[in-house]
Amino acid sequence: MINLVFFGLVFLCIFGYVYILFVSQATWKKTDKYPKRPPEIPFSIIIPARNEELHIIPCLESIIASNYPIELLDIIVIDDHSEDDTLGKARSLSCDKIRVIQLKNYIDNQAVKSYKKKAISLGIVKAKHEHIFTMDADCILNKERLNILQDLYTQKKSSCIAGPINIKTSGSLLEDFQCLDNAGMMAITNLGIKNQHWHLANGANLSFTKNTYNKYERFQSGKDRASGDDVFLIQTIAKEQASSIFFNHHPSAIVETEAMPNFRAFASQRARWASKNSQYKQIKLNLFMGFIWFTCCMILLSLFLSPFYAMLAIFLKMLADSLYLKRILPFFKEDMAFTRIMFLSIFHTVYVAFFGVLSLISPSFKWKGRNVK
Repeated sequence: MINLVFFGLVFLCIFGYVYILFVSQATWKKTDKYPKRPPEIPFSIIIPARNEELHIIPCLESIIASNYPIELLDIIVIDDHSEDDTLGKARSLSCDKIRVIQLKNYIDNQAVKSYKKKAISLGIVKAKHEHIFTMDADCILNKERLNILQDLYTQKKSSCIAGPINIKTSGSLLEDFQCLDNAGMMAITNLGIKNQHWHLANGANLSFTKNTYNKYERFQSGKDRASGDDVFLIQTIAKEQASSIFFNHHPSAIVETEAMPNFRAFASQRARWASKNSQYKQIKLNLFMGFIWFTCCMILLSLFLSPFYAMLAIFLKMLADSLYLKRILPFFKEDMAFTRIMFLSIFHTVYVAFFGVLSLISPSFKWKGRNVK
């Protein structure tokens, strides 16, 4: 009797899980369309950088090579105590629109819990323009990204605009898993923002006005967390201006970044991301994440009660995940065999359950040479 009730609950959870994926995929199909306008809005682009000597030049060159007039840009690199040649590389580019600022000259040895948040705040203080765009130093800007961003600002009264990230993959299993996981999260982010259910964002592709930042920054939660400069800001803005927050759902709005090269770096990155989850204040987001985590945990627990029904539950989730991701990947110009997606989906259940527990513990971890929490 207990087993019957338990597996009834498991399959009910899977039904709810499939329904969420169906709604998310249906929302994802509706890409944004904007009337093209000549570039007019000047942007200050803020790039916090720590130990990015291999990436900072390609990042800056992608901005310079974009189809947005360089004279309308103010590019600010905030060097966060880099221990490599990031500072020298950033300064080596001969472009008078690039300014390189050292964070260490502005914090006076004060106790800092989140250097990245401090770097972004400094960049905004130094920014010349009202419209801010943040990206990471290991990212590549799409040539049309700023044009698409301007079109959305012009078309709608926007206070904050999130955009899609694509994780490039060279074909390894670990990189492909990251690519799939990211694609799914982008669709969930789009679903939440468009329906004003929850608000997620990635600081590698985020824009807002300086006035909006100055108004809401001091009210952010999670200031004691090393991560969350993006999510906590957008959620704070959403408390009063949810209708003015948009997800820039257009292929030209994509910013690309590289996958973590090995499992240790991947685990460290995901531990950093998980560390902020317990600080989220949006009830619908917490319920959504809790439901996904609960579903994955129930599936894993079912292995100890009935391997047959557990395998059936795992297969149904794998099938749902694979059909969902196969329809989303073309937006990112990525292609992956359905069987490969199915295989990688096996690990998703364990991944969600493990890092869900980790988010409750909020352990210390090492990131770019720093021990942080």
